[in-house]
Amino acid sequence: MVSHASYVFSSYYSKMKRLQLTQTDPKNENDPPPVSVVEGIVYCQDCQGHWTKKISDALVSVVCKDKAGLITAYAMDNSDDSGYFQIKVPNYDCLHQENTTCVAQLVTTSDETCNKMTNEGDGAQGAKLRPFTSYYNEMFFRVGPFAFTPYTCNE
Repeated sequence: MVSHASYVFSSYYSKMKRLQLTQTDPKNENDPPPVSVVEGIVYCQDCQGHWTKKISDALVSVVCKDKAGLITAYAMDNSDDSGYFQIKVPNYDCLHQENTTCVAQLVTTSDETCNKMTNEGDGAQGAKLRPFTSYYNEMFFRVGPFAFTPYTCNE
């Protein structure tokens, strides 16, 4: 009988192998450069931690740093009317960069009623990118969900 933990690991490993196999060969000069695409949703939480609405126009960033802490890639974008964001990091492969860590994090929101950053989904401190799928030269990652809360809520 296969344990749940070993099934999850083997499923994750299989997905990672598929992602590695679909990566474009950087040695082929005719291939387009890699693009990392990070997606997620930003919500507003009430003071009890329940999601009340999706936040549009929330600014989210993706930051990649090497072991010395130097930024190797950076991109940001705003969430749309449904709270969804999709940040493209051009010319960068977040999955196959050696000695580099990439995270997505909340920056700010223009929603005046829900503008206190929370660490839901590691949005305040920086969420690790979860590989999702790939298509041609694009590697897709998911993070979050992230959330803001009204400033009237206590910590």
